[in-house]
This record gives sequence, structure tokens and C-alpha cells, in this order.
Amino acid sequence: MREQLARNDLRQHREELRAEFIKYLESYDAAFMKTTYALTASRSATQDPDIFWWEYAGEEMRKLQHSYLAVCITGNSDVRQAARDCLGSIWTLGRTASTGDRTEYEQTKEESREPRDRLRSKMREQLNIH
Repeated sequence: MREQLARNDLRQHREELRAEFIKYLESYDAAFMKTTYALTASRSATQDPDIFWWEYAGEEMRKLQHSYLAVCITGNSDVRQAARDCLGSIWTLGRTASTGDRTEYEQTKEESREPRDRLRSKMREQLNIH
């Protein structure tokens, strides 16, 4: 009986953790999509590079920041570090998008794949999904 309860608790914990991870990835994807919008809006390189977040992605970044904090609380150290790197990459991508430089944006976008892929991998490891 105790063993069954322990398995149920573990299963429930894993599902809650999985839900937090999914929220983070969904929030990241929403912010990522806003970078494309900022690029196509042809922001001037002379403007404040953080204007993207104020003008276009404020709500998405608030959700991403909230999800990031939840992942930092629930994730192991590898997941936390990967989430931190992933969050940094979206800030960099947004700043780059706000300059309107498509070439630099495409390069930064490509560089942002590695932290995102590493985060997904670390999340799968913690959830024991292979």
C-alpha cells in the first residue's frame, strides 16, 4: 500500500514538473515569435534595443519570466542553468530583432537554437524521458 502511494506521489510530482516545463517552453515560443514581428517592423538601429520588449513583447516576457522562476524552483541544477541560458538567448534575439538587421538576426536566431535544444534535453533527463 505504501509503495503504491509513493509511486502515485512520484507520478503526480513528475506530471506537475512536466506541466511547469511545458509552460516555460510555450512562453519561450511566444516571445520567440514576437522577435520575428519586431524584425519585420523594421526597427531602427538607433533606437533603444530594449524597445522590442516594451513595445512588442511585454506580456510574453512577463509570462516567460514567471515560468522561468517556476522552473528554477522545480528544476534540478542542470535544468536551471539551461533555462537561464535559454532566457538570455531570447533577450539577445529580441535586442537583435529590434535593430532591423536581418542578417544579424538570422545569425543570432541560429545561435539561440543550442540553448533551447539543451534545455529541452535537460528537462527530458529530469523527467526520465529518453
